[in-house]
Amino acid sequence: GTIHRSKSIWRFNLKEDMQLPVKARSIWGQLMSFEFFVVITFASIQMLRCYMYIGLNDELLAYYGDADHEFFYSKLFGYALPSGIIFVPLIDHTIAHLGLFNALHVTNLLGFAYGILSLIPSLKLQVLVFFLFTCFRAFLYSVMSTYTAWIFGFDTFGRMTGFIFSISAVFTLLQYPLVTWINGPFRGNPLWVGALLACA
Repeated sequence: GTIHRSKSIWRFNLKEDMQLPVKARSIWGQLMSFEFFVVITFASIQMLRCYMYIGLNDELLAYYGDADHEFFYSKLFGYALPSGIIFVPLIDHTIAHLGLFNALHVTNLLGFAYGILSLIPSLKLQVLVFFLFTCFRAFLYSVMSTYTAWIFGFDTFGRMTGFIFSISAVFTLLQYPLVTWINGPFRGNPLWVGALLACA
């Protein structure tokens, strides 16, 4: 049945909270839950991979010789990136028929696939990578939002979404030392960092 809160979502009584279903807990009880740990770990790693790929894509394509094609592939990626909306029916079908947690696995699989394929020095293959990345990005945001609503409930949906994206944004600051490694020890070669992120 429907779960109702009898007290404020901001109450602070962890001992009482931990005996309640996650949806019925206060903000603090939800933040201390295993379910929050799962989504924040997932979001932090995937958002870092996402931002790093977008940030390094031009360098990666240049490394593969995109300059010889008048940067055609970089331009193509720019056009492909906003087209994630076309995957909405697929995302809806996946969540409805495979379940939320399997949709998380599909998102991970897409992230691994584009990450590995992006390391193959073939510009034509990168077109497939653009497709997979755009699909991955659409899945990432949709699945995280669905997870937050499903697990924590609509009463705290906005606040929990804010916590998830804020904390994962702090984690994505790791992209700066990673870029420093690329420009330093790796002498402009983005492949090693790409391999690390693909396997994350």
